Amino acid sequence: MSPEPDADLTDDELDRELCRLYVDDHMTLVDIGRRYGHSADWARRRIHCAGVTIRTTTFKPEIVPAALVAEMARLYIVDGNTMAEIADRVGRNRSWVSTQLEAADVQLKPGGSRRLNLNEAWIIDQYVAHRRPMSSIANDLGVNGTVVKRVLADHDIDIRSKSESITRIDGDELRRMYRDQQMTTGAIAEQLGMSTSGVGAALHRHNIPTRERGGELTISRQQLQAHLDNDLSNAEIAAMHDVSVNGVTRRLRDDKMRRRPRSPTTRPTPPRLTLHNLYVDQEMSLADIAARYEVPHATVRRWLDHNGIGRRARAYTTNPTGHVLDHDTIKYFYVTEEWTAAEIGRHVGVTKKIILDHLHRYGVPLRPPGAKRPATDRALLDRLYSDQTVVAVLHQHDVPVVPTPGRLRRRFADPAPLAAGLIERLYTELGLSVSQISLITGHFDLGVRAALQQAGIEARSGAVRAPWTIRNST
Repeated sequence: MSPEPDADLTDDELDRELCRLYVDDHMTLVDIGRRYGHSADWARRRIHCAGVTIRTTTFKPEIVPAALVAEMARLYIVDGNTMAEIADRVGRNRSWVSTQLEAADVQLKPGGSRRLNLNEAWIIDQYVAHRRPMSSIANDLGVNGTVVKRVLADHDIDIRSKSESITRIDGDELRRMYRDQQMTTGAIAEQLGMSTSGVGAALHRHNIPTRERGGELTISRQQLQAHLDNDLSNAEIAAMHDVSVNGVTRRLRDDKMRRRPRSPTTRPTPPRLTLHNLYVDQEMSLADIAARYEVPHATVRRWLDHNGIGRRARAYTTNPTGHVLDHDTIKYFYVTEEWTAAEIGRHVGVTKKIILDHLHRYGVPLRPPGAKRPATDRALLDRLYSDQTVVAVLHQHDVPVVPTPGRLRRRFADPAPLAAGLIERLYTELGLSVSQISLITGHFDLGVRAALQQAGIEARSGAVRAPWTIRNST
């Protein structure tokens, strides 16, 4: 039996994962409990305490014909087919085939992916002599970064740490490009194969004074529309024209310009074998596949489900090397190394929002958006509890005030119910965001959104800043 997938999860993150499996993946309470070595009642209690309404529908267990199981066993034992090949033939996913064969007492072969035909000497030369990052080499080869890392490890090549990788820019060369040639950070990032924020961090480390970025964006409307059509972000447009991000935002607002929505049919579904190779054989993450095809994560999940490819359990607190990502590590990257939340998330294999939620819960003050801007003096939790109107609403609804940072389940062992009156005052009248309400009530985001839906309150777009945040910005 495989080890429990929640071995490295905290209580908060375990509850979040259980809710995701129940709400997004539509797994039954029995299956969730079995996956974590517990009963359906255990799963029901944890999901209910997280504020998610339990479904009343029950599902009958699937009855698999004995003839089908016998045929799969013959293909596996006699013909030597892989479980992935058998899954293709029967129209199911690999994990389903594995479960049926194991239940039939078929001795399963040790797992392992087939070795790709790679030019390993070229990979080593690019990494060692040219000091290219593994992600860049993997992108050229069309494989996952773990494949490149495995090749380097097989040849006893020392893997550079993240800090070594981001300090590879020579200070004199950077000074020549930025100060003497007056190149923008966006142009430097493109030439060196880095992110704009990485160039900004390098300027700061080498004590190179940055130019003041401000003023208005003066390019023509046609040029600006071309940038939007090319899916450039406001930050990328600002870096290209050496203005502030706020300058780009103001121009878009004043000219009433918006990015055109993408057509959902512009990206056809890749072949099943291609998806299986990327996700199962190369062990690419959903984020990696989404970036490869330039689609949202949800689209990749839909592709996998449509093709019957079972998804791996997600361990949000582990990085690609399998080590638990603790609070001190996140704080070191964010405060000392001045990485962005997005950069930390990409480094450890989680989303930007998970990193931001972690920083909020542990009372780390966040930097405002934009390069080289200092962090606010106080953490979000402190600022929320300093708002006497917010505190008064919490007292009126018997919600305890817990100013000590930490895990939600540790701060709120038994969260007060999210009554309609409470959620309406916090969300509609005071203008708090879903995450801010989660922080001061002890309910996860899914629970807050469920309370909004039950109260008949329409949720704001995720791209819109919360009114409370706007009013209290410094």
